[in-house]
Amino acid sequence: MLGWPQLRFRQLLALFAAALLVISITFNLITHSRQSALHSAAKARGSASRVIPGATCAMLRPQFVLFGDSLTQHGFDEGGWGAKLASQYARKADVVLRGYSGYNTVWAGHLLNQVFPPAPTRGPALVTIFFGANDAAIKDGCNDKQHVPVAEYAARIRAMVKHVRSNGVNATIIIAPPPVDEAARRIDRMRKWGLTDEQVAEPDRLNRVTGEYAAAAGAVAAEVGAAFVDTWTEFQKDAGWRNFLSDGLHLTPAGSAVLYTLLQRTIDSQLPHLRFDDLPFDFPLHGDIQKENPEAAFRDRDRASQ
Repeated sequence: MLGWPQLRFRQLLALFAAALLVISITFNLITHSRQSALHSAAKARGSASRVIPGATCAMLRPQFVLFGDSLTQHGFDEGGWGAKLASQYARKADVVLRGYSGYNTVWAGHLLNQVFPPAPTRGPALVTIFFGANDAAIKDGCNDKQHVPVAEYAARIRAMVKHVRSNGVNATIIIAPPPVDEAARRIDRMRKWGLTDEQVAEPDRLNRVTGEYAAAAGAVAAEVGAAFVDTWTEFQKDAGWRNFLSDGLHLTPAGSAVLYTLLQRTIDSQLPHLRFDDLPFDFPLHGDIQKENPEAAFRDRDRASQ
């Protein structure tokens, strides 16, 4: 039988253990609540900061979205055609680059809902679709996984146009793949992969085959009423067209300059509402702002936009 001091000690020990349990539970509840609040705040910040082309309610400039493979991805490189377009439309349109190196039209099809989300508030003013260089890779060649049969390629370009139009895009330009310099491709593969001449005996791409894809892109453009830039044909009108390609496939600054010229010419002639001179600046030019009354220029702009 326990004496009074021992009984009292056990009672105090039990009370102490219970108090520790209550403190532990309370601490866990507070920590969980705080983590939930932080997670909700972070999620809200992420939703608020996520930019969807054409979907922001305060959009001041139209968007031009460039969608394609590496020929588009490198469009913002020094001297790139996308960079030239962005420079030309500075303060009038935002040029958004969505280029994915190595992609063909099958793989790019999986991106459509992310790049062009369903039912935006306002879709991009212009979308360029520039695929085919990888789809045209030789079947059963070293880049066989990129190959897409030409009929399927045409169907997928058609589906891309249909998708972007269903999401508020009215102006679409399909760009054909450029020609292939087969000799330069052979040299580049030997240099890049350390292969021998015998190992690169089979080409990964043929210019005449890429021409079939360019023709298919043009046929789709005519069918769906999209504008078309035929780089495959236009490049080869120049006797020095091989200088437009850095490795027989990708564009040099000179090639990008030609593509930009063709693209701008197409916009000006077939999409005149998107010509540079016909688009307004987003805010007043500094020459229109008065030193004594700067507010007037901004009031005038707000009044004109209503």
